Amino acid sequence: MKILLKKVGDILIPANEKEKAKIEKFADAEYVCDIKNMDGRTLAQNNALHLYFSHIATVLNDSGYSIKKALNHETEYIIEKVFMWGETKIDSPVLQKMKDRILNNGGVDIDWSMTTVKELIWRPIQKARLDKDSTTNLTRSDIDVVYDTVNRFLASRFGIAVPFPNRELWEEKNKK
Repeated sequence: MKILLKKVGDILIPANEKEKAKIEKFADAEYVCDIKNMDGRTLAQNNALHLYFSHIATVLNDSGYSIKKALNHETEYIIEKVFMWGETKIDSPVLQKMKDRILNNGGVDIDWSMTTVKELIWRPIQKARLDKDSTTNLTRSDIDVVYDTVNRFLASRFGIAVPFPNRELWEEKNKK
């Protein structure tokens, strides 16, 4: 049985009358609860987040903004901050290869991808706004905060706005 509780001070109480009625049916005994924080990011929200990154990549690429063109002289600064070059060793060979490819592209314009949007746009804004390094640490409200900032950045810098995916957009993508 699932029961929605809310924490008030040091006490867990039923979230509403319906939940209270469920508890009142219990016999006097000890019970084991499996606690889940409902403020955390859901799997659906995680999928929507990555779909959002893909949509941004598509819009930037379709608008003629390669990574080099979009970030121009700020590219190296942003890359250095994202990868914390000089401060921390990069663990992921994929990210190291991406960093090397972007910084040493010899003037080649590289298209955006879901991963580059996440690493070069979303994550620096997330870090600046929330001081959180990983998207796995985001709550539902955190995603809203970062999305609003990213959306303002894209609108002011490139004149584009990409809506955050909702259930209809997700289902439409999965039909293809």
